[in-house]
Amino acid sequence: MSQTINTAAPGKALILGEYAVLEGHPAIVQALSRYARIRLQPADRYTINAIPLIDRPLPFQFDQHQEFSWQHPDDNQRLPFVAPLMRALGDWRCDDSQHWSLTLDTSEFFSANDDKLGLGSSAALTVALAAVWHQHRHPGQDFDRKRWLPLLVNLHRQLQGGRGSGADVAASLYGGLIEYHTSDDHCAANTRRWPATVECIWIWLGHSASTRVFLGRINDFKLASPNHYLRHLNRLGELAQAGAQAFNDGSANDCLQAINAYGRAMQALGEAADAPVYTDDHRRLAQLADQYNVAFKPSGAGGGDIALAVAADTDALAEFATRVQAAGYGLLDLAPAEQGIVTASDRSSAVSANAHFASKNPI
Repeated sequence: MSQTINTAAPGKALILGEYAVLEGHPAIVQALSRYARIRLQPADRYTINAIPLIDRPLPFQFDQHQEFSWQHPDDNQRLPFVAPLMRALGDWRCDDSQHWSLTLDTSEFFSANDDKLGLGSSAALTVALAAVWHQHRHPGQDFDRKRWLPLLVNLHRQLQGGRGSGADVAASLYGGLIEYHTSDDHCAANTRRWPATVECIWIWLGHSASTRVFLGRINDFKLASPNHYLRHLNRLGELAQAGAQAFNDGSANDCLQAINAYGRAMQALGEAADAPVYTDDHRRLAQLADQYNVAFKPSGAGGGDIALAVAADTDALAEFATRVQAAGYGLLDLAPAEQGIVTASDRSSAVSANAHFASKNPI
């Protein structure tokens, strides 16, 4: 190969729909300006480097059937997601005369202390690598997001042990604010917009949480107490539906009410399932948010990572943000990514696409 291919796929945060989206209810998800970046470029041997996960490039090879494998089998333990992803994408059409290297960079999904922020890095990486494969195999052809959405949702779900809604994959593909639905044989994403008067901030709780662990705990609750589980999921589903309608209508007040109520419903689900979805940090911040009439909820499975605070009164939100920082919590510099996956070749760079993203800057 003679060209360099760059891709950048944004991360995400859930506004509404945690857990309920797994039962067919809508989720509202925002693509955010933290990117998984991949570069494929000519090289003298096949290597993959994963920043910041490993400290040096790892060599790999293709057999006569185009099957990917590590040159050193122990490297599979260092990057366990890479081999199944490379194989699942299909034929890379490689030969010994055209070596190349891959650089997978997810450093923007980590804090300064190397904590994972919970912004959907694995989904963004899956989308970015699929776009690299597509450009490598089909130069100049458009990357059909609608066609790729169900394929990548299923692939990412397999990589996650069969769990996950695919909302993070949809956000990385499409960008912006979307309403996402999934079922056993279908998934769809539709563009939405924030009400014009609403602003939000993203709060870092100071520690990471495992989405897989929390999904497992909630699933255990579903199996052990199906009727009790269903009552909680029906409540979450009602709020997700109401919130989706509020975003569709552009109603700021209804959006804020749905977000705030959804956070409390997540708390109730976690308490019923004996899963710490809603932590002491969430309770402390929720009490503070109530003082300023700010809507507040965990974003994602809960237990840590990030939380969302939303208000139509920007002065009140600014005062709340000051109190949040005084209490020892961090505010993340996250702006919406209005575009999804971006691909560029040769001297152009997908990284430069950041300039095209509209900003709804956090306070």
